[in-house]
Amino acid sequence: MIAHSTNRFAVTSILNSTFHSGLIGIALTLVLLGIGSQTLAQQFKLDSQVYQDGQTTPIGHSLTIFIDGLVYDIAFSPDDATSIVEIVVYDSHTKSFEILDNKNNRRVHLEQFEIVRMLENQRQQGLQDERLIHLVRPNLVEDVDLSEGRLTMSNAMLRYDAKCEKLSDPIIQSQFYEFLDQYSRLSVSDPRRLPPFARLEFNQALMKYNLVPKAIHLTLSGGDISKSDLALVSKHTLIKKLSDDDKKRVEQIRLSWPKMDKVSIADFRGIEKVAERSSTKTSNDR
Repeated sequence: MIAHSTNRFAVTSILNSTFHSGLIGIALTLVLLGIGSQTLAQQFKLDSQVYQDGQTTPIGHSLTIFIDGLVYDIAFSPDDATSIVEIVVYDSHTKSFEILDNKNNRRVHLEQFEIVRMLENQRQQGLQDERLIHLVRPNLVEDVDLSEGRLTMSNAMLRYDAKCEKLSDPIIQSQFYEFLDQYSRLSVSDPRRLPPFARLEFNQALMKYNLVPKAIHLTLSGGDISKSDLALVSKHTLIKKLSDDDKKRVEQIRLSWPKMDKVSIADFRGIEKVAERSSTKTSNDR
């Protein structure tokens, strides 16, 4: 099911998917750059803030930490900067994810083949619905000005306007682009998010020009899917050094996640419950 929710966390989830993700991405062909040996892995982080267009108070905040061939993407509550909503851990060696829910002490493990299968299912279902064509077969038109660090990609339904900077460190490039691509694909596991295919096309353009976004303005026309349009802005700061607090946070995550209860992705996301509600609504609308 594809949900276009307007609640705060859902909107934040969509934009997170937009940037790494956290809005929308493409290509079922796996583009894996591979980090190589763990000794080549660089330690750095990305701090991201999400805003509704025209607003100055962020509706979402995430910290993405790259260390020892693992990536820890930590999403904080928009109402409490110290409260963690969700943690996603990406292992570049196994190309797999752990999604952690601290509040309910549970986690889900996803292998790459499972994500590929979900993507293909989502794409096939989307191609049967004319309302979703621009999301599952985006064919974005590219407009780039490297002298100004600007990248725009759009179709009839959505538009990315990004202000970027060059990413020159080849080791950071390898880790950053691999995670960006894989994290965008992961959004298929969350029914609150839009299909990732447009975001993946956007990622490919970033990689082609060796760019990292400093700010992304995303506009999405609701069309027949939603009664309202969506306009979000995300701001991102790449920091090429980890603090002692960052390393302590990572160690806490490493120690806590093996103790969490392992559940299926359907149970973790409540996918079956969402489907039941959708089916009930459809029946009531008849």
